[in-house]
Amino acid sequence: MNRIDLREFKTVDNHCHLYLPSKEDQPFERYWNFTFDDFPLEDCKSMLIYKSAIGEMARLFGIDSIDDEKSVIEKRNEMFKSNPTKYWEMLAEDAKMDKLIIDTGYPYEPVHGYSITPEEFMDINPTNAQHINLRIEVYYHQYVEEGLAFEETVDKTMADLERDIERYDAVSLKSVAGYFTGLGFEVLEKEEAKKMYYEYLKDKTNKVAEKGVRDYMLLMGLEICLKHNLPMQIHCGFGNGPIMDLRRSNPLMLFDIITHPHYGKVKKVICHCGYPYVAETGYLASQYKNVWADISAITPFASIGADSRLVQLFEMAPLNKVMFGTDGHNIPELYWFGTVYFKQRLANVLDKLVEDNVMSENYAYNIAERILSKNAEEFYRL
Repeated sequence: MNRIDLREFKTVDNHCHLYLPSKEDQPFERYWNFTFDDFPLEDCKSMLIYKSAIGEMARLFGIDSIDDEKSVIEKRNEMFKSNPTKYWEMLAEDAKMDKLIIDTGYPYEPVHGYSITPEEFMDINPTNAQHINLRIEVYYHQYVEEGLAFEETVDKTMADLERDIERYDAVSLKSVAGYFTGLGFEVLEKEEAKKMYYEYLKDKTNKVAEKGVRDYMLLMGLEICLKHNLPMQIHCGFGNGPIMDLRRSNPLMLFDIITHPHYGKVKKVICHCGYPYVAETGYLASQYKNVWADISAITPFASIGADSRLVQLFEMAPLNKVMFGTDGHNIPELYWFGTVYFKQRLANVLDKLVEDNVMSENYAYNIAERILSKNAEEFYRL
């Protein structure tokens, strides 16, 4: 039993998404693997993230056996489908979830078949303070698909982002360009980007041209961040297979925009700690004053490996630059279990550090509070 107990600590989830109960159309088990591949349901059920979640749900629901998956899922479906808001409130209270920073770009209708507005999500989950993180790709994709002129696409995208920053009092921008064309962003001149833009309109399979477009639009997003003193979250590391090429997603590839004399002025958050490139993220956070680490998705998706990944991050990363997140999406349990499980894994790691005389118990609790909430509250000015 850990001497460090973090169950009552409130959390700020600095990286999560939107969901609608009415859009839950897959077996519950499938939501614990985020691949877009046709992944067998039995394989999903044999993943340790799923087994661990079932065990925690059994505890919450008062079901004696953690092997009684059928009863757990039946009870869950009964409560969630009868009153989604009340169910969320139960989960939020159990995990002590406080504030959410929501990426409004997932789900996105052209990709997922539907979109959700922040207002719709707030109607379902009115109990948590919600802050908005604007995904820049959502803003320019539509104009590229319409084939608008280069200048018009850039101008409309910038205007739309400006509008929604004011409308939602947004606390951050975000880029997921790494999903599509990888990291290693080039600092392109306008005329070079314009040339690539029209090459891409002629041939949507031209990945070199597509990368030029995405890289330049990231730069435009960074310009807005500079204007409004906002950070930029950048997706790094793992994501939905098979569209995600992990070989092009190492956060070390951000070197050019981290060190750039102009764009380097923007604070950058490495999402998911770049998992599995977690040690690399810790190194970057320790070497550059403009780099922070978001630990979303390591818990719960790394399952039993979360302890070792946290140790890798803590090897070098300043602990006041590490921010908790879940990457919650699609179902409410991913937010809840990501929170409950992270507290358990963090307590394990801190307990060992106290035992090894690396830190005092008092300091361990101070660091836990910072990682779970205070770092994000200060960073995003909540």
